[in-house]
Amino acid sequence: MSACRESLGSGSGGHGHSHGHGAGGCGDGHDHDDTWERGAEYSLFRHIDQPRTHAYNCRNFEKDLPIFKPWEDRLTEDPFIISDADDQMLVYIPFLGGVTLKGFSLVGGDDGQCPSKVKLFINRSDIDFQMAEELPPAQEFHILNKPGQVIEYQTRISKFQNVESLTMFFAASHGAPETSLSYIGLKGDFRPLNRRTIITMYEAAANPADHPVKLGTKEYQGNAIDR
Repeated sequence: MSACRESLGSGSGGHGHSHGHGAGGCGDGHDHDDTWERGAEYSLFRHIDQPRTHAYNCRNFEKDLPIFKPWEDRLTEDPFIISDADDQMLVYIPFLGGVTLKGFSLVGGDDGQCPSKVKLFINRSDIDFQMAEELPPAQEFHILNKPGQVIEYQTRISKFQNVESLTMFFAASHGAPETSLSYIGLKGDFRPLNRRTIITMYEAAANPADHPVKLGTKEYQGNAIDR
C-alpha cells in the first residue's frame, strides 16, 4: 500500500477540530493549533489486548492486528490491513481494563481505499455486519479522504465511559472496491480492572466462528455525525 506522507514532528504541527455538524454533516478537517489531548501521552496503545484484536472481511489478517502501533510509528506504511470481499470491515478491539475513549486517529490507503465512514460500538463482542448496519452506534463519523495522512476525531466523551471493548465498522471506502488502513490510534484514559472482571471478560470474549464472514505529514481532524 503506497501512500504519500508528510513528516510531522512529535510536538509540532496543527490539526483540525470538530464543528459538531448535525446528522449527516461531513466535515472538512483543517489545520488548527489547540490544546486537545494528543500524542503518546494519551495513547491507549499499551492498554489494547492486542492478541485478541480481530478483523472481519480482512484479506491479510484475522487476529492480532498489526495496525495498532506506537504513536511514533503512526506513519509507517507497513503492515496494513485490507478488506476482502468488498469495502466493508469490522475491527474488534478489546482493552486490558476500562477506558474513557476521547478520540481516535486513522491512516487510510490511497486510490480511494481510505474509509469514508465508521460507526463505533462499545462493549459488544457480538457485532456482525448485519447488526452493524442496523443497530444505532455510540457515534458515527464521516472520514476525510486524506490517504497516507493522520486524521484525528474526537468522540462525544459522555458516550464512551467505562469502555472495555470497541468495535469499529468501516462501512465504505472512498470509491475503491477495498478499504485499507495502516494505523488506528486510540486516545483517552485507562483504569485497570480487578481480577474478577477480567475473568468475566475473558469468558465473554469474541469468537470469530460466531461471526458471519463475507465471501469472496499533516494531521487532520474531521467531524462526527451527531446523534
